[in-house]
Amino acid sequence: MKNSVLLAAIAGASITAWPPNAFANDAFDLYVKNIDHQPVTMTLSSENNNCFETDAKQLGEVFENVAPGKQVLIHAWKKSGHGCNGVQGEFELVFNPGVGVKTAQHFDFDSDGGLELTQGPGHPNPYPGKFTDDGNHRYTYTTFENPVVTVVGAPLGSWKLICEQICNRNITSQITKEHNTTHTLSEETTRSITASLESGLEFKDVGGIKGKIETAEEHKVGHQMAEEFRNGETQIDASNYVFTPEQMKAFNIFAIWQWIATTQLSDGQQIMIGSNKFSCTSDASAPAYFPGSKDDIGACTGALKHN
Repeated sequence: MKNSVLLAAIAGASITAWPPNAFANDAFDLYVKNIDHQPVTMTLSSENNNCFETDAKQLGEVFENVAPGKQVLIHAWKKSGHGCNGVQGEFELVFNPGVGVKTAQHFDFDSDGGLELTQGPGHPNPYPGKFTDDGNHRYTYTTFENPVVTVVGAPLGSWKLICEQICNRNITSQITKEHNTTHTLSEETTRSITASLESGLEFKDVGGIKGKIETAEEHKVGHQMAEEFRNGETQIDASNYVFTPEQMKAFNIFAIWQWIATTQLSDGQQIMIGSNKFSCTSDASAPAYFPGSKDDIGACTGALKHN
């Protein structure tokens, strides 16, 4: 009985030592190469397989974040006996990120080392990679090259309501989690976002006006937000802005606000980027000023009274 399939992540280096039976006449090599501009996680699915032999690893093996230009090698062959004689072998690869709902590619193989993509209605929405037969039971499957996602237009700065009337720690923390960026972004997309933040925010409905931020202070805020975003610091902890009802009354605070930037991406996503700039108002109206301005200073400490 043959051993199971060896799956080895490789970075252009050759494999020099295989286990026994690894070079059986019915074996095949499938190189799965990432040609995308971002890392891709490849999973050899533990489902939708049949008569699939392995050497050391198990079905369900996950190759996390295979870098652009790198590849993994799947060396496999069809199991003998166990109801597999005369039966087609099959297995499935799952890709993350996929292309919309297209995340999985199914493969069929035979006892002679022949490999091909599965066709037919039983496997709808296949992942759109490219399959080539390199000869001598060697095959290559390349990932789909997703378009680079970039920023469309300038980021839009605005005040986001954190809490009002009752601003205890639990409520503030819960609401703040909604501001977090949970998208997995490529390096190119991250660079595009940080560059747009550094070049200057536009704004609307801040004091009833629209336009582009021109002051040195606001450019400084944009640079700070870009640096925080570049470092992954988008999860703002607002616990320092927790007030008791007595403090809110004493400081004439009704609502707490966070300065954010909303960025539109070319793939239709909208990314909300939080800053560490907060302000307070005495009513439910958003601040009519920018962070760091004269009206902002002391707004949460009772130094200023907004009526």
